Amino acid sequence: MSELAVLREANEAAKLANETAMLQAETAAVTGMAFPGQHVPAPEGNFVEAFGDRVSYNDYPAGERDRVFGLAGRGLSLGADLGDRARGQNPLLFDDEHGLAHIRSVGRLLCDTSVNARCVQENLTSYILGTGYQYKAVMQDGVKSEPKLIAAVQQVVNEFLRENHWNEWRHEELFKRKRRDGEQFLPLYHIGGGHVQCRILEPEQITEPATPRDVGVPEYLDDLNTSYTFGVVTPDNDMETVFGYCVHWRTPEGRDEWKWFGPSTMVHIKRNVDSNIKRGVSDFWAVYEQLTDAHKLARNTARGHAILSAIAFIREHAEGVSQSQAETLRSNTDWSTYRQQTRSEGSRTRYTHYYQPGTIIDAGRDTKYKASPLAEQGVGSSTQLIEDMILRLAGTNWCMPAYMISGAGDANYASTLVTESPFVKYCQRQQVKEQADDTEVLWKVVAIAFGAGRFDKFVESIGELQALVNLKVEVPIVHSRDRNIETNRRKVLHDDGVISTETWAAEEGYDYEKEIKEGAKRQQQPGMMGDRPGQPVAKETHPQDTAQPFRGKPQPEPAKYESRLERAAKLLWESYPAASADIAEVAHVPSVQGVAASS
Repeated sequence: MSELAVLREANEAAKLANETAMLQAETAAVTGMAFPGQHVPAPEGNFVEAFGDRVSYNDYPAGERDRVFGLAGRGLSLGADLGDRARGQNPLLFDDEHGLAHIRSVGRLLCDTSVNARCVQENLTSYILGTGYQYKAVMQDGVKSEPKLIAAVQQVVNEFLRENHWNEWRHEELFKRKRRDGEQFLPLYHIGGGHVQCRILEPEQITEPATPRDVGVPEYLDDLNTSYTFGVVTPDNDMETVFGYCVHWRTPEGRDEWKWFGPSTMVHIKRNVDSNIKRGVSDFWAVYEQLTDAHKLARNTARGHAILSAIAFIREHAEGVSQSQAETLRSNTDWSTYRQQTRSEGSRTRYTHYYQPGTIIDAGRDTKYKASPLAEQGVGSSTQLIEDMILRLAGTNWCMPAYMISGAGDANYASTLVTESPFVKYCQRQQVKEQADDTEVLWKVVAIAFGAGRFDKFVESIGELQALVNLKVEVPIVHSRDRNIETNRRKVLHDDGVISTETWAAEEGYDYEKEIKEGAKRQQQPGMMGDRPGQPVAKETHPQDTAQPFRGKPQPEPAKYESRLERAAKLLWESYPAASADIAEVAHVPSVQGVAASS
């Protein structure tokens, strides 16, 4: 048998073996029965869908999703039928933990590699968190609490903030994780004496266990119909009532460990999903295509322009000039040459020239010059417009103008930060959510301290404590049209008694008590006589208003006048001669002509 025949026979045998292996794999996937030497994971390895069943949104190729689920979907109702969310999933986004991990990986990839995504995170952090929040324990409205109880609660809060570096970096990291991963898991550990430490868990650690008993699930759950999907344990007919969380650790040695956390020792915050969806979704999932396209467009445009900028000009030879004449011209006018390797393992000669700035080139009879492609009108402008359009579209996810994603410096910052702008409204709404999230953390910390006996001499239950004490979270102001105008406005409100000095300081971004300790003067209320000449004093009712008529006219109720002291103070700093008649009126004596002049 010839060598060619042997090769053909081997080729046919290889094709047959390949087809056999493919058929065996398909059969095993459908039936779950493996052939000798073949490993098929079961039951997860089986096809979930049978003929005619709906396919998960994420299982479609990217190009097919819009066709199937868009306006041309022709009535498809994935995610909108009865039972589609029964396990706490959202079929349009994720149907299992693998789909959730995919969404999470996209958010992490963008935040780690895309400058636009990082810019979004940094701007949201700067405007929503600002320089940090302030946390204070105060009395509940309408309730008289023991000052020592308020001080004891404040001490527990301060200990937690200090020991966990909350204002230094942890609060910011939790904020960024919520945006990037779509959720945060913060377990609380009591380390003794009412002191609480927290640690940040990765969302992938909260997962459904194969055997709940290995996790340490409380025994009372055995008698209930519970759902363990996504590691969040709830009643099987109520996804909002959380019994606890199943947390999975994998040690560097590959050993698996599980731990159960009840709702009192775990803070789970999720984003961008409805309340009956068990897990959150990244902010960047909805706009990952736009941010990826903008990144590619900017990268390719920059590289293309870098190549174009390396071309000084293009020299065209006139008709009739042979290739050898052109090569001779290049070699005679070059400044240097070098050899460049080619793909065919050969080499070719490259000629380079150096022109001093301002050099004028006179073209010869047989040559003509064209400008570099970079000098052509409109090069790059179209790509810049497209990139701006993409970033504007991505920015709508946060009501954010495009320049806050691209870093463009020619934008109107003032118009963005006025009180009425969509971005300011968005940040203010997010601050309300952050206040609620932080309040949840602090109350769970206080509850752990209560269990350790820190408040036994004040209250008998955590409910009684919550009825007496309010945990107040003060946030910085987002908008700032003119700081001087805002400060003057607050001064007017403060002087009129509308806001307190503490509120004024907080809105300016200062901790009032801290500033007092640093040497600031505590604001004193002005007395009746005022603090300086001309300062307004308290208004009073004139003692004669209730007894005598007002210039002979009926007076239905007592009129309130400025006191004589206030009028006198004003007259000290106003035009005295013009006010002589007023003085006479206040003193109830006739006005005498020439009194002002003589005095």
